[in-house]
Amino acid sequence: MLEELEDYHATVLVWAGMGGGSISLPYLEHEAFGPVDPRMQVYGFMNDSEFVAECNKRDIKLFGIV
Repeated sequence: MLEELEDYHATVLVWAGMGGGSISLPYLEHEAFGPVDPRMQVYGFMNDSEFVAECNKRDIKLFGIV
């Protein structure tokens, strides 16, 4: 997904992560910093903190919906 945003020269992403919604609040720390199943990593999945870091590398400003 980030590669596609980079191809489109995106500079802003509004994203429902880092506890996006009350149902995920109890799992916020796990979503942000927890391990990702190795099988899911094969398909490019990452935790939220890794996703934020990748956005920062590409100069994409990330805004979360809470």
